[in-house]
Amino acid sequence: MTSKRTWRAIGAATALWLGLAASSAQAATASICIGEDQAVAVMAVAMPDILTAIGKTCESRLPPSATLRAGLPALMSRYGAEASAAWTPARDALVKIGGDSLKGVDADLLHPLIGTLIAPMMTKDVKPSDCPQIDHVAELLAPLPAHNSAALVVAIYQLVSADKKQALPFTICPAHS
Repeated sequence: MTSKRTWRAIGAATALWLGLAASSAQAATASICIGEDQAVAVMAVAMPDILTAIGKTCESRLPPSATLRAGLPALMSRYGAEASAAWTPARDALVKIGGDSLKGVDADLLHPLIGTLIAPMMTKDVKPSDCPQIDHVAELLAPLPAHNSAALVVAIYQLVSADKKQALPFTICPAHS
């Protein structure tokens, strides 16, 4: 028997997915804009799941001493703590992105779904041959505070996507000078 909480979580996942899809369709005409701090918060919440997904993809391609293997538990602990701290601004960003499709949905039900939805989008193109380079990046990020790692990922995303069509259903608002 499925509990009410499970059905609410399924409903929240569906609403978030539909909200992201609707936002993608709207992106060509009126892109939703979230603040850089909200984008960093979303990334901070998603990073534990992203790292776990990449770690699983790369496990057989990396030596046991690799950061994404031996160092993953320590990273997950630090990134998990940051994910909890970043939840409120990430939730606000997701509600903004989801728009009307999330009206009436308990936004806190979205928390466990962020990684479930975002991690596959972020890791779908990872090839086993990419693993050594990705591990090197993880090794370079490992000494940084988790918030700085999330902010760096967002900054790199902004840099590489500046002249390309947005891959996400939102943009990061330009900073006001």
